Amino acid sequence: MAENINYTDTLRRGTDKLNDSINDANYARTTADTAKSTADIAKTQSDQAINDSSAALQYNVGKYRTPSATFSDIDTDHPGAEENDRVFVRDTGKVYVKESDGSWKEFSEITAGPVNEVDDRLSSELNDIRTKRIQYVTYAMFSPPSDGVSDDGPAIKEAHEYANQNNLPVINTAGEYWINNTRNIPVKTNTDLGSSIFHIDETYNDQGHVFLVESDNEFVTVDSGLYDAILPQLIKGTEPVISELDQYNNHFLVIEDANNQVGKRVGSSVSWNMTDICYLDEHGRIVGEITWDWGGITSITAKEAEKNYLIVEGGTFLLNGQWDDGSTSTTYGDNGFLITRARTIIRGQFVGLEEGTSDNNQDPVHGFYYYEDVYDVKLEDVRVMPREKDRSGTSEDIGAGTYGIGGRRVLRSTFKNVSANGSEVHWGVFGTNMFKDFNIENCALNRVDIHFHCWNLTVNDTFVGEKGFTLTGGGKLRINNTSVKKNSFIFFRGDYGSKWDGDIDIDNCTQKIQDTETAYILEFVGQDTDYGYIITNGKNININNFTFDYDDPSNDNIARLMTFHTDGLITTTNERRRFPTQINVKNVKVQGRDKGIRLFHMADPINYYVPKVGSIDSDEVTTNTTWHFENLELESMSAPTNSIGQNHIYVGVGNDDNYGPNSIYPKITVIDCKHFHYNASKTAHKLTCERSQISVIDHYNGGAHGKGTNTFINCEFKPNITSDTGQDALFIESDRSTYIDCIFFPIIYDGSENLTQTEEQYGTFSYAAGSGGVVYGNFLFCKLSDKMGSIPSAIESGLRFNG
Repeated sequence: MAENINYTDTLRRGTDKLNDSINDANYARTTADTAKSTADIAKTQSDQAINDSSAALQYNVGKYRTPSATFSDIDTDHPGAEENDRVFVRDTGKVYVKESDGSWKEFSEITAGPVNEVDDRLSSELNDIRTKRIQYVTYAMFSPPSDGVSDDGPAIKEAHEYANQNNLPVINTAGEYWINNTRNIPVKTNTDLGSSIFHIDETYNDQGHVFLVESDNEFVTVDSGLYDAILPQLIKGTEPVISELDQYNNHFLVIEDANNQVGKRVGSSVSWNMTDICYLDEHGRIVGEITWDWGGITSITAKEAEKNYLIVEGGTFLLNGQWDDGSTSTTYGDNGFLITRARTIIRGQFVGLEEGTSDNNQDPVHGFYYYEDVYDVKLEDVRVMPREKDRSGTSEDIGAGTYGIGGRRVLRSTFKNVSANGSEVHWGVFGTNMFKDFNIENCALNRVDIHFHCWNLTVNDTFVGEKGFTLTGGGKLRINNTSVKKNSFIFFRGDYGSKWDGDIDIDNCTQKIQDTETAYILEFVGQDTDYGYIITNGKNININNFTFDYDDPSNDNIARLMTFHTDGLITTTNERRRFPTQINVKNVKVQGRDKGIRLFHMADPINYYVPKVGSIDSDEVTTNTTWHFENLELESMSAPTNSIGQNHIYVGVGNDDNYGPNSIYPKITVIDCKHFHYNASKTAHKLTCERSQISVIDHYNGGAHGKGTNTFINCEFKPNITSDTGQDALFIESDRSTYIDCIFFPIIYDGSENLTQTEEQYGTFSYAAGSGGVVYGNFLFCKLSDKMGSIPSAIESGLRFNG
């Protein structure tokens, strides 16, 4: 049995080896057939190449140029042709050579068909080589190394033009280049400039931007026959779906009404057609909310947005600072990048001055980066240079604003990790008009300046230098974790009406104060003129965790939360300025000095306009605006009780007979604040103070009762006044005042505690001499301090504490 098994195994192994040998033989035969086929193909290709070469040699002597259709086209097609260059003309079937005298001479007779066949094949193979083997373009492909004198711009321009035509990226990560008068270099493909250095001669700033990051798409005009159907759908604050614009999905839109001029700038003839910019997404929805109340449309233009992001990165750009147009007029110059292509990202660049030079420009510039009529752009990890304007000696000043970054009509822009700080000499890195959905993140800038119509601005983790925020516009204004080195944290530009038509939210921010002017978080100013639109001073204002940071402990200047116009009525138009519906301020402190802050001065509550309706009658006040102040480090002031200027809040009514339904009727809440000094004059209000220290309340109405109600809960009354007309420290002539769990201290009069003045001027317990002690107000769980107990007056005998 064992022998039989061994014999069988041996037979099986032999069979397997025989099969393997057969397979090897078959494989060898297949390989041989393949080799023969490859050799045949190679021979055919070799024969074809020989034939092509033979035909080509008949006319490819010198530089062979692209064939022309007719003889008359040669000079047009080849303006740069040199001696001995040759061109094949298709309709004649002849080759012509350029003579030394510039004429074209027939070189040989060749049948058109074969030559066309060869030309087409060679052209096809050349394109294959370009697309398959040339994966990117460098500047060295189009010019020898720079000599440091000649203009390298033409070669750089040729490189980008070739890259654009063949959809190839430009990758030029090293080298040094001089750009003199070359401008408008088109950039339409991704570009990586690495550590390349570009020296830019600014004396040619009148010839356009150096680089154009542009689109192949152009603006088209939307059929005006659609305007009547579109107009009712343009509702302010909305992002509607407009079916009439379906064919313009993925387009950037510009909507204008040339019959309505807005943004009329004070002191100049500048104004704008009412204009909105928006983007129509693939579902037909407007992106970029409507910002105006539209009454008509005169034009709508649309430009298709790219469906990919173009990235331009790297490069060092050195400027010589020598721009002067040679005239006495102020002419804006261009340099750097003009960006008009949607979905463009520029990053990783440095902009500065040539070593050993100064910014000696005599005329302003629009900005090294200038964005125009564009959607969805980003600038990040870039150092930009703010430009000098206010130099030592007015003869060296520039007569207009000059900028490091500029733009107009830009929707959805982001600036991240952009460094462009400067000094008082420098004007601004940002100088823009009509930026919507504007985002700044982790930047160091000397200024953020939107002249006209910023809409929706968000700033995070940023430092802004001496020029600060200067804004007009509306939408959502959000500033977080940001510091400003200026006396106005935000200055709303008075030349455009100091307008912000939207909510203002400021959180965890610092104002670094160095000079001797009054400091404001928000500064609303303006003139009595027609700006072309309604002026709104914010719809809802929220400030939380804010610090006034003084570098000089002896700085004794006033700091306020905000300031408003002295008159709510613009008499030239009979329009009333809009006042916020809500002001909410929490956790404001002062560091670097002992003196605290004041709140604001409101001299005209009647003429301002609040969207909500308020009223007052004999029983109650119906408020329409809410002011909430909590945990604020207020200034401890000694002031006359009836002072207009020295107080934390002044709200004064001159003629209460003029109160209207949309005048200011505030509900004021003060929580956890010390030294509170409030002059309400004849104002209709509801005041509630909790856990606060009250210095002065002046609510005089010229009669027996004030207009409004007052509630004090768990408060300390510590009046601090100076010599005046004898008016009560707490002049609250109203029987609609309530005191709960409060304690009353003697008056500090001219700097020291004075019991006599306490007895005479404690108006909270206002009494008429000889009347037996008439006390106004309702008291619950209240008491006098120990020092007040020694006052032998009608205050004690007349005071009626309940509970």
